[in-house]
Amino acid sequence: MERTNIAELLRTLQPKEIQEFELFLDSPYFNRGKNREPLLRLFQILCESNFGEDESHLSRQAAYERVFPGKEWVERKLEKLLVDLNKLLRSFLITRHYLREENEFQQQLDLSRIFWAKGLDERYQQALAKLKSFQENYPWKNVDYFFHQFQLEYAIHEYESVYNRRKSDLNIPQVLHNLDIFYQLHRLQQLNIFLLQQKMANLDVAENILFALKESPLPDRYLQESNRLFILNNIFNLLNRVDPSVDDFQQLTNILIQNESKIEKEELEQAYSLLRNLCVILINSGSKELLPALHQIQRDNLVRGYLYQSEKGDKLASSVFLNLVSVALRVQNYDWVRDFLESHQDRIIGDNDTRDFYRFNRACYLFAIGQYEAALDHIPAASPYLDYHLMARRLEIKIYFETNSDLLSYKVDSFKMYISRASQKFLSQELRRKNADFVNLIVQIMQSTPGDENRAQRLSKRILEKTGVAEQDWLLTKVKELE
Repeated sequence: MERTNIAELLRTLQPKEIQEFELFLDSPYFNRGKNREPLLRLFQILCESNFGEDESHLSRQAAYERVFPGKEWVERKLEKLLVDLNKLLRSFLITRHYLREENEFQQQLDLSRIFWAKGLDERYQQALAKLKSFQENYPWKNVDYFFHQFQLEYAIHEYESVYNRRKSDLNIPQVLHNLDIFYQLHRLQQLNIFLLQQKMANLDVAENILFALKESPLPDRYLQESNRLFILNNIFNLLNRVDPSVDDFQQLTNILIQNESKIEKEELEQAYSLLRNLCVILINSGSKELLPALHQIQRDNLVRGYLYQSEKGDKLASSVFLNLVSVALRVQNYDWVRDFLESHQDRIIGDNDTRDFYRFNRACYLFAIGQYEAALDHIPAASPYLDYHLMARRLEIKIYFETNSDLLSYKVDSFKMYISRASQKFLSQELRRKNADFVNLIVQIMQSTPGDENRAQRLSKRILEKTGVAEQDWLLTKVKELE
């Protein structure tokens, strides 16, 4: 069990981390005592076995003889050594994490406390001066800034409390001020996530959440002091609105753009992500007038680089790529889609050698501009990704419908059978329903007589009642053509 635990953890290490852990083990300060050399040999064996992947290197008897050469077998001695190695590995990870460059403030604060505990008052004051300088030069008024400022003000409070001459406020106002802004930043961030989740799911709202949602508005001085808090508060107000308008979204987008230089990129990306997700939820709930606003936000975010994953070579996730194309097609900005596909065809994370993600999105574009045969040629035959596979099969059916193909009935029956069988294995109930509704509705459209206005109206009502039915807009268009 211990071998499994440490092997699992070792496999997560990058090559540089493995090298550094070996240096850590070789240090007589961290790895000391009679088991120092056996621990080094044990780690070498684990490395040779690729941390448990090659079992031939890990037979207990062979490992024991290498770790303890010339020693008699002692039951569970090897296991105890694995426990010690696991402890050293955890100590290494904690030490490495703590000594990160981005943790400089906490390191300096802890060092100042060590100086104070050792009675080095002058060194303590010097350390506090460094912390003040660190804060003055910190570029963002974000959660980290106010947490650090709270810690600094509290350290000053502790010092003044020890040397209390009953002539000061003991720095308590500054402690509470920074603690409150830190709390408000965390509070609004969590409330915004909750409100977004509430719009996607039917949640029971706990009493403490109700209380938090009705809490008094933030003081203006807080909003002026922290741009991050100002943005979160505007997002909170938008999420709280029952029926936000296009102007509301545009206004918040403008606020984000105006404050771009005052907020770090990661936090801007989070804010825009909340904004896009809210827009998508409202559109899916029927507020389709927000589609142009969503398209504009997406285009702006793309230009500003907020949608790319830098760790993946500045590429786009396949889901993000598809969303960009889908929304642009729905607002009929075909020229933008054409240019986007051309410039980003090699920038989709996880696309295979046949570029199936790109080809499918290209097929959607060709279908939208009426080039049905060309679209059919671009649809991948299959996909290991369920969502893409379902969309590809639905697109196929739509193309055969538009071209009055003799294969339409066959494709519909085949898809209906797939949905029926797949639902018992890996389709969620909701996904099965959305696709089953699509199949049933297209069959009803196929069986309808053109010019039967009453039937067309009944079908339109039926489609609108099917919440979230796949390809709803296209189905409504086909029913409209029946009239």
